[in-house]
Amino acid sequence: MARYQYFPDVVYFVTCSTINHRPLLKSNEAKNVLDQLLRRNFDHPDDKHFTYSILDNHVHFICYVRNPQKFSEQLQTVLGGSAFAII
Repeated sequence: MARYQYFPDVVYFVTCSTINHRPLLKSNEAKNVLDQLLRRNFDHPDDKHFTYSILDNHVHFICYVRNPQKFSEQLQTVLGGSAFAII
């Protein structure tokens, strides 16, 4: 079972922090890795009203979730992929 449950047709504000709030996203290179993963995974017509902010130790997302299962999978791909690429 998923850690969080998302519902369809709802706007969410999501915050994801780095491990122990370490500044793992401080470098421009790390921010670019995360930015590219976000753009690649959330750049489709279904992902309306999506914006994000990348800070040194966390990321904020504001998004309209149309398909909760797809959103959960996209988020896992982005966060897991960025952790693998950055750490």
